[in-house]
Formats: sequence, structure tokens, C-alpha cells
Amino acid sequence: MGKGLRGVAVKSNFQKLLRPLLGIEGGIADRPLKDDPAGLTNKGVTWKVYDAYRVGKGLPKRSVKLIMNAEVEEIYEGQYWKPVRGDDLPSGLDWAVFDFAVNSGPSRAIKELQRVLGCNVDGVIGMATLAGIEKADTSTIIDHYCDRRLAFMRGLKNWGANKNGWTRRVKEVRAAALDMADPETPEPVKVVTAPLPPSAAAKAPETAQAQLKTAEGMGLTITAAGAGGEKVRQFAESVQPHMGMETMLGRLAFVAFTLLMLIGGGLIGYAYISRIREKGGLGGFVGSVFRGTT
Repeated sequence: MGKGLRGVAVKSNFQKLLRPLLGIEGGIADRPLKDDPAGLTNKGVTWKVYDAYRVGKGLPKRSVKLIMNAEVEEIYEGQYWKPVRGDDLPSGLDWAVFDFAVNSGPSRAIKELQRVLGCNVDGVIGMATLAGIEKADTSTIIDHYCDRRLAFMRGLKNWGANKNGWTRRVKEVRAAALDMADPETPEPVKVVTAPLPPSAAAKAPETAQAQLKTAEGMGLTITAAGAGGEKVRQFAESVQPHMGMETMLGRLAFVAFTLLMLIGGGLIGYAYISRIREKGGLGGFVGSVFRGTT
């Protein structure tokens, strides 16, 4: 095998790689078609792919919002991992090719790999492609492959709307893949955190500015109970995406969300009631706000 190879990837790499992949893909997304032609997706699975999967198994169609974890795993393994022959690729290269396949389709991912290797470009990994991989240095293949992937992305019409997220994705996948290809690396797979959804990312600066104005400009402070309440409310929001599922998880998520919102609101309310009491009543509290002495 080429320099720096750990050897041929084993079956267990699929499970190792599925976790960071789902971290990248995130949860439910439904962006404008001009930015993301895939439309409604959940955990990286588009509604079209999910419909075809359900029909193929003789099951009725349903919203991709209700996709189960076992279905997600089966789709990723059957429609992306196996077509790119992930079990036959060296560690590190399997991650780079697998992520490219999920993002842009197995055929595209394989063709770009074959262009890097100088093999016949037919979109199918056969003996010639595997022989080309065997002769080359895995880290070098990964670097050139990720470069080609970015070049392909830059040529897409929706590059402008996605360039930041795509650039970061390829950068993180490249780094993790190179770590996997290095036999001295103790931890072969880095878990990549999910990026903020576009709507949340757009609101982040505005939210931060509002918090700064409240805390510094008006002199308001949140007590330990208030900060704790805000943490509880944030956790409740993380539970909220599961509420639409018509499953036991969905029902539990609804109950948990309701309770957490009540607890969080109660803690924050308690913090301000305590502050009002300390200031001798509502009038004293309002006066302290304008004086910046809360």
C-alpha cells in the first residue's frame, strides 16, 4: 500500500463516520430552492430520497421529518457508503469520499476520485480504481481530492449562498481524513459539530447586540437563577425540533419542552422578583435600571 496507509478500511469505519456525518448534516432543514434544490431534508436525507426508500420497502410515504434513526443508517449505508465501496477504501479516504457522496451524489464523488487518480472516469469503483489507490499515497490523494471537490462546488450556481458552509465542511473533512490516514494519529475520527442553520446564523449578531445593549447600556444584570433559567430555556429549544414526530419520542419531546419552558421562565421571573424586592419595590427597581445600578 501507499505511504502512510493504515491498511484497507474495515466495516466498523461506517459506524465511526456516520456520527460526524450526522453532526455536519444537522436536523430538519427547508431552505429556499434557489439555495438548496434538495428541498426539505432531515439528518441530510431529502424528502425525495426518503419517499423512494419507503416505496422500495413497500411502505407508505410520509414526511421526512418523521424519519427514524434506523432508516437513516440504512439509507446512508445502502445508497452512499456501499456505492463508493467504503469498506475497500483506505482509512481517511473513505471519509472524504463518503462525505462527498452524501453531499453531491456517489457518481460525482467517484468520478472526481478517478480524475485525481488518472483512471477511467466512469463513476464506478472497480479493480482499476482500487489499483490506482493502492499505488498512491493516501494523504496526497485526500488533498487533491478535496481541492477538486471545492473547485466543483465553486462552479455551482448556488455557491454564493453556501460558500461559507461548504468551505468549512471541506476543510474539516480534509483535516479529519488526513488524521485518519496518519498511522500516528491516536484518534482517527473527529466529531464535527453541526453548523448553525442559516436562519439562526443570520440572527446571531442581532441577538448578541441586543444582549450587550441590555447588559451594558441599561445596566441590567441577571442573577444566578436568571442565568440558570436562560440555560433551561435554551435546552428546551434544543428539544423542540423533535416535537413534530408522531412517535413516543415526539410526545416525550413535547412534554419535556413544555416543562422546561415553564421552569426556565419561572427561574428568570424569580430572579427579577428578587431584584425588585431588594430595591424596595417596582419603583426602586425601575429607578435603578435608569441609573445603571442594578
